[in-house]
Amino acid sequence: MRYLLTVVILLVAASAFAEAGDEYIGLWYTKDNESIIEIYKVGDEFFGKIVWLEEPYEEDGSIKLDDENPDEARRNDQIIGLVILRNFTVKDVVKLEYGTIYDPKNGKTYDCNIKMEDGEMKIRGYVLGIPLLGRTATWTGCSSIPL
Repeated sequence: MRYLLTVVILLVAASAFAEAGDEYIGLWYTKDNESIIEIYKVGDEFFGKIVWLEEPYEEDGSIKLDDENPDEARRNDQIIGLVILRNFTVKDVVKLEYGTIYDPKNGKTYDCNIKMEDGEMKIRGYVLGIPLLGRTATWTGCSSIPL
């Protein structure tokens, strides 16, 4: 009986942990509502891609491209659809870590942690593997993509 109770407790705990992080899944406005990022899960990892831009076109009317990408072969990729968050794993109920964030404005990729705080996401990008050497942006939830 004691063995059965232990197994049940472990199964309940495992299922709760497997669902940890699911509160990140969905649509999120970036700082200043410049874009919307869709956070999704593949296996046990979380990713995020740009699904909307406030300004999707360049001044000449052309679609914004990833022209700052250090990989020349990727410079013709459209910004909308670009995966900027990669390989995040659940640390605990309120934090995703060990991922990276790509900034298409400068073509750089940073180490990153994400923390949920009062229904908002705190995105901390940093360099040299040291979270103290970085900055935090706040993203807010979004119910749908504007038309």
